[in-house]
Formats: sequence, structure tokens, C-alpha cells
Amino acid sequence: MRISGLSVAMVQPKYSLNVGYVARVMSNFGLERLIIIDRKRLGLSSFVFASHGRDILENVDHMSWQQVLGEFDFIIGTTAIATAGRNPLRSTLSPEKLGRLNFEPSKSVLVLGRDDTGLTKQELAHCDVILSVSTGTSYRTLNISHALAIILYALNRTEGVAFRRNGINRKLKDTAMNYVDNLLIKTGFIDSKKLEVNIILKKLFNESYLNENQFSVILGFLRRLDRKLN
Repeated sequence: MRISGLSVAMVQPKYSLNVGYVARVMSNFGLERLIIIDRKRLGLSSFVFASHGRDILENVDHMSWQQVLGEFDFIIGTTAIATAGRNPLRSTLSPEKLGRLNFEPSKSVLVLGRDDTGLTKQELAHCDVILSVSTGTSYRTLNISHALAIILYALNRTEGVAFRRNGINRKLKDTAMNYVDNLLIKTGFIDSKKLEVNIILKKLFNESYLNENQFSVILGFLRRLDRKLN
């Protein structure tokens, strides 16, 4: 599976050596673009630990969350806390399942959380899908560079599936979710239920195998339903 166009982002990395190790892992798997969210400087030790990934650090992009949301159609979050319960923000995919979804790597970014606290609830809500690596034990927290290596290895090992390279444009998804918000208001959902339904439908859209043409049909249905309720 070709993943070389995939970007990687780190949110406020605390330890420079982890930045270096992430760049090194990216180089191992042929990835080139690293984004640092909300931190302006790289420590010198990040270059020491990057090995052949030094060129990645020399071309790193510093961006805000809003800039990331504006550029990428598909944002892949990561967490060590996964649950099979009712919390939709903690309902996660395995790297193997991600490899079977319909998205274009060059328009996608894999977001690694903070070294110590990971991604916040608000940041997870920004993500289109959320990955978790199962360790088979109760101690699921991995060093972020180790987690990245496992994820990229699993994506490369996904057999019989190729990226279709016709993932759904973010503007279409945002338009669909705006219609969903309007419909939830018009049908009288209370705020707590609106949030839960919104997140679950967003996950349904993002974790489906729909292409853009098929998704446009759903968008047309939501638009017509919204107009009828008006």
C-alpha cells in the first residue's frame, strides 16, 4: 500500500528527541512532510536523534489546528484510550481497518498527540477518524514514535487493498454535517443528545467505504429533508 504522500503532525511536542525519532520513522517509511502544531522551535537534540530524517526536520511546517483543518480532507487522530462503551470520541479503529477506508494519503494527515497527555477531547472531535494500537495488555500507552512505526508498518502490510484516491472532499462533509446540525435542532434533540448523534454520524461518514459520488447522493437527501422541514 502506497502511503508516501501521507503527512504526519505532532501537537505541541514536549521532548525534542521524540521529534527526532518521529522524523526517523517517517524516513524509514518514505514519508516526507512533518507538521508541528502550536510549537515554534525545534530543539537541537531533535536533529541528533533524527538520523536520516534530518531533511524532514529541515523542511518542517509549523501550523495551527485551524490551518490543518483548512488544508486536509482527512484527519486521523491517535489515542491510547479506547473503549467499546458509549463514548463515541473513544471509539477507535485499528491501523489495519484504516488501511481499508476510502481516503487519499496526499490529502490526509496523521496527528500524534502530546508526549505526556495525548490529544484533548476537543482535538479528538476535530479528527475524522481515531486510531488506537492494541498492545494486548492494560498498559496501552506507547511512545509516540513507536506508535507511529506500528501504524505505518500495519498500513504497509494491508494486503489486497489499494488507496482509491477519491476520498470525500472536506467541504462536502462539512456541508453534510451542517445539514445534520439543522435537522437535529428542527427535530428537537436536546444538546447532549445532539452532540452524541453528531459525532456518531460523522464517524459513520468517515469510516464508510463511500466515494465522493455516493456521498453526494446522501448530501442531496439531507438537503431535501432540511428544505421539507422548513
